[in-house]
Amino acid sequence: MSANCTEVDQAKKNIDPAHPDAGPFGVDADKDPTIPANDARKIKAEAAKVERTGENMASENGHAGDPSKGREINILA
Repeated sequence: MSANCTEVDQAKKNIDPAHPDAGPFGVDADKDPTIPANDARKIKAEAAKVERTGENMASENGHAGDPSKGREINILA
């Protein structure tokens, strides 16, 4: 199989030429309809999406952004 210029450019950007909709490193594989649901790339992308959502929720609540929060105890109260 010979690669054309577009496929080479995609590969240089870490995009799988067979599944360009999955994005670099397969970060959007969960949105690519050409990848089967049980494919490891799609499962990994979905897990990362859930993890990012959890981090965003934690930082909105003030827990993940400041590691010192929740670690102090007022013993005089």
